[in-house]
Amino acid sequence: MQSFPIPKQQLISYLKRNWFKISLGVLLLFLVLKKDLSFQINLNTPAEEEIPVEEEIPYRPKAQQPAKRETFTDDMTATSSSPEQAPVEETFDLSPFTGLSAPDNTLENQLKRVDVALVQAYIKRFVHVAENEQIKFKIPASVTLANALLQSQAGRHSLAVDHHNHFSLLCTSDWIGETANISKNCYRHYENAWTSFRDHSLFLTTGQNASLQSLGEENYKGWAKALEKMNFARQKNMANQIIHTIEKYQLYRFDTALD
Repeated sequence: MQSFPIPKQQLISYLKRNWFKISLGVLLLFLVLKKDLSFQINLNTPAEEEIPVEEEIPYRPKAQQPAKRETFTDDMTATSSSPEQAPVEETFDLSPFTGLSAPDNTLENQLKRVDVALVQAYIKRFVHVAENEQIKFKIPASVTLANALLQSQAGRHSLAVDHHNHFSLLCTSDWIGETANISKNCYRHYENAWTSFRDHSLFLTTGQNASLQSLGEENYKGWAKALEKMNFARQKNMANQIIHTIEKYQLYRFDTALD
């Protein structure tokens, strides 16, 4: 089949008459080619891995527990002391009364292995609680702090962490609060740290121990000897352990008579 060349003048005239249609056709062709190219590129690109999003868990408050009668009487809000510190891995015996025949296993020696910064933080956290207990019960704040440091190992002992028992107080026949059985011993369980400090004050100043209040608010040595005499911690030489702890951290500076 023979083709005939289109005269240049006719071609120009045709383009002038149909320029819009030709432009529209070129644009449509460009869009089709672009879409096809994009489709091919997407086929060769690996799909992005979908990252799972954690669903927000709605807050559900704990069911209110029925009120239980305790041996302490006063109420105090949670702002009376600092928030609970995260428990640190323990490097000492579960019970402070384990292996007492070993001289290195005294509460004082165990406390020496605790970082000084943790001890100072514990003192700062509970100093005002101890001072308030002194005002109400006439127990030197230094004695309360030293006893708590030794018994709880600056708050690191499992009794303090899990049961808020900062003085390792055992259950007694008149104890009607919650309990914790550890190493075949029954210990008192408290709702918070403050109630442990309050029960410690009551334990030292009521019943057969009521006369201890006459020792005075600045006589920490007399109180230390009295705690050893009443076998508070089931340890020998407990008076010296309390006295050494008070003097090492200068806890006696908190014993100034408070009104």
